[in-house]
Amino acid sequence: MISYTANFYGAEKRPYICKVFTANSGETLHTALNFGNEEERKDVSAELIYEHMDNILRYIDDKIEAMRVIPLEEFEVKHPWAIIGWEEAEWGKNEITLWWEYIFYENYEERALAHLAHMQEEAEHASVVITHIEKEEYGQARASYDSLSKDAKTLVYNYQALLDAEAVSSQEGDSE
Repeated sequence: MISYTANFYGAEKRPYICKVFTANSGETLHTALNFGNEEERKDVSAELIYEHMDNILRYIDDKIEAMRVIPLEEFEVKHPWAIIGWEEAEWGKNEITLWWEYIFYENYEERALAHLAHMQEEAEHASVVITHIEKEEYGQARASYDSLSKDAKTLVYNYQALLDAEAVSSQEGDSE
């Protein structure tokens, strides 16, 4: 059986996605997944990739504690940056970018179409509320608005008219 896991070792060692081979005997063999192996990369879930990217951020965070600026007393500079240890942050940035671009753009068109379909449905729900507000059917508008999703609520462009009508109604109720 083959499975994948996101390994994290603190600041001791760079994190990586691990391919785990489990024999029938229960014995396991671990190997780092090579990003360049497209077939293996396709077997890794988006959730696992995001876990890996989060592990890299944690690794960078752990490494930052040991970073320091090259002191003036050091005359032989052996580092490509003014910060000793920065290469690990640079590696992490590059690794995250590599995986993020892969997972973000992998099914981009499919996800974009699904999002557009979702927003079309949300717009239809919002239009019901908009129509009630325009017809000054404020009770129905409020009931419909309260059942909307957060996305659909942002599409109700005339919501202030509903609030104003409710405020007037409230003031009239208070004066009685």
